Amino acid sequence: MKKSIELVLTAFTIALGIIFPVAFHMFAFSGKIFLPMYYPVALSAYILRPSSVFLAGLITPLLSAVLTGMPPLNPPVAFQMAVELSVTGLVIAALTRGTKWHYYIVMAIALVIHKILYVLLKYLIAVLFDLPYESMLLSDLLATLPGTLILLMVIPPLAHYLRNEFKKKEALYYE
Repeated sequence: MKKSIELVLTAFTIALGIIFPVAFHMFAFSGKIFLPMYYPVALSAYILRPSSVFLAGLITPLLSAVLTGMPPLNPPVAFQMAVELSVTGLVIAALTRGTKWHYYIVMAIALVIHKILYVLLKYLIAVLFDLPYESMLLSDLLATLPGTLILLMVIPPLAHYLRNEFKKKEALYYE
């Protein structure tokens, strides 16, 4: 893919990652439950290079925190999400390019790694900010379950469709 198209798609991913949570909150849906910032990054991971996805995942929550106040910078939820999104996107992108695994398997592995990382980061934040870890962790894991299931069900078929469309038009990118 040409670098200019890669750059535009990366910027588009970041923009959607900022717009989706705002839209969810406008309709009184909780971002903590439905994980709207994760959809564009996870989807772009099937299309973009790992480095572009990593940057999009890193920049999106931090820029969103500055522009919209969500996720908060203190406690450092935005930083936690920056690590989670960038690593999850990187895992999806690397597995998509490095293996012939099905889209659902790639997403399931990425979500398992995401949840492990989530637990470790929550523990670190709880220790640093003297917060109750066990109750916070259990409630957060249960709250994110709907969003995790939606990611697992919706993103792989969309990614399959988009990759096929990009393959059809790939010749246009190199003219």
